[in-house]
Order: sequence, then structure tokens, then C-alpha cells
Amino acid sequence: MLWRILSILGAVLAVVWLAGCAAAPARPPLRVVATIAPLADWAEQVGQQRVQVTRLVPVDRDPRTYVPSDADLAALRDADVVLANGLGLEPWLGPLLARVQPSRVIVLELAEFMAPAQVVQGGGQTAGARQRGVGSVVPAQNDARLAPMVFSNYFWLDPGPTGAQLAVTLIADTLIRADPQALAFYRRNAERYNGELENLDNWILRQIRAWPRLRLSGARAPRLAMQAPERSWYYFARRYGIDLRASSELTNLFPALPPETPLLVDAFGATIVPGVRPGQQPDAMLRPLGNASYVRLMRDNVRSMAQAFWRAAQEQSSQRGRHDGS
Repeated sequence: MLWRILSILGAVLAVVWLAGCAAAPARPPLRVVATIAPLADWAEQVGQQRVQVTRLVPVDRDPRTYVPSDADLAALRDADVVLANGLGLEPWLGPLLARVQPSRVIVLELAEFMAPAQVVQGGGQTAGARQRGVGSVVPAQNDARLAPMVFSNYFWLDPGPTGAQLAVTLIADTLIRADPQALAFYRRNAERYNGELENLDNWILRQIRAWPRLRLSGARAPRLAMQAPERSWYYFARRYGIDLRASSELTNLFPALPPETPLLVDAFGATIVPGVRPGQQPDAMLRPLGNASYVRLMRDNVRSMAQAFWRAAQEQSSQRGRHDGS
């Protein structure tokens, strides 16, 4: 008899508990707007089912020259969180945000917290970002006027602890600010995903160790070097010890790069400086944005680079062989 009473009481309590759960609907997902694909991917990795992410810039469009649509304005107006790169990559974002309700939207401009470098001719660098705090996007008008050859705003191409991994942590902190009840959830996801980025970083390091080095005029030992029309891939090159030169610097920096140095062209910077290597086609086309995940995007770019470096080494070896045989 007592057993039956306890069973009935348990059933009643279960019904009451379920009714209480039904009366308290789950929190709707945070509406997150990201300007470019890597930021959108990172937000989805950290936020999972607690976020609904909208990306503004298509992967085949240069964010620097993108013209936002009415749909973009509507997405920003409804957003809880906005994620931006900064450094003049999205010069259109500041005016667009001014047309919505900036006091309600939490905005993270990642470059403000990551002290990105302004690259100057001659191999030096200066700290470029000021940490003004999350909450506003200041259009980087001064940064945008810098010559593309001496400035990079593609900081996300560094998967290391001061690049993508730091960005993921900042995104998690921003989502926590908008949804503090899920603090442990966001931090756990950020830690897990940063583990994946650490694996990516280590994989790239292993790949690059095996790449052939080039013999540079005046250099004591062979070096890893590449040329590009502009310095957009500077952060990647800095992370992995690659001597990156803009094409117009090939003749005015020492040691000089040999003509067979791999020419790697960014999908959004494909103008080759005339007269440097007449008639030469790029050795690889690099893609800073893509519909695939960030990890897949970076792996594909590294494989393209590897092919270019091996071709350059073979070309240099052939040139030396012809020279020695003449």
C-alpha cells in the first residue's frame, strides 16, 4: 500500500515538474552578426545551439570594398552581438552601425584587443591597436589610408595563441556578456575549439619544417621566402617564420630574393606589379575566406603553399644545374 502511495506521489511530482518546465520556455538563441566567414565560424563553434549566426560578407567578395545591403542593415538592427575584424577591413561597418541602436548591441572589434602590427618597409613593425573596450566600433579611417603593400588587416590568418586562439577567447567572453547564464558552456566550447586550433597550428608548423628553403643572395643560409603583390598574408608569414616580400620590394631589400621565389597571390589582391617577373603566372592563389570551416580553409591554403615552394625549389635547382653545366 505504501509503495502504491509513493508511486502516485512521484507521478504527481513529475507532472508538476514538467508543467513548470513548459511554463519557462528556453531562452531564444543570441542573434550574432559576423562580418566575415572566419568570425562566423568561430562564433558557431563557441556558441553552438545558443547562437544564431548571420554572416554579412560573401566569401567571394573583398570585405574592404563590400557594399552592404538592406538585408545587412536589418540583420545589424536585430543583432544582440556584432563581431568585426577591424583594422579598416570593414570601412562600411561604422556608418552602418550608427544607423541602428548601438547602445543595445554588443560589438566586438577584435583588432582592438589583439595589438595587430602595422608592417613597415624594411621588415619593422609598430603596434597598431588600442584597447578601447568592447562596445563600439570605431571606423579605422587612418588605417585604411595606409598603402596595402605595407599594411595587413588579415590577422585571422594566424591560427596561433596570439591570433585565432585569442580571438576565440574574446568571442566567448563577448557571448558571456550577452548571455551570462551560459558562462561555463561558452568557456568550455572555446577551450575545446582552441584545442583544435592548437592542433592546426602544430600541423602547419610540421608542414613548414619540411618545405624547401631557397638560397638568397647574400644570406648565410637558405631561407623560407615568398613574394606577393601586397602584404595581406603578413600575420601568417610572421607566425611561421616566412620571409614575405611585396613584389616591389624585391630589388630594394637585402638579401635580394631570387626570381624563382614563389609568387603567392591573394584572391582579393591579384594585381601583379609589372616588370618584376614578366609573363609569370602566380605559383598559388591563396584564399583568405571560404565556405568551409576555418580549419579546412587554412589546411587548403597551406597545401597550396607547399606545392608552390616545392616547385620553386625544383626551378632553382634546375637553374643552378644549367648554370653549373654551362
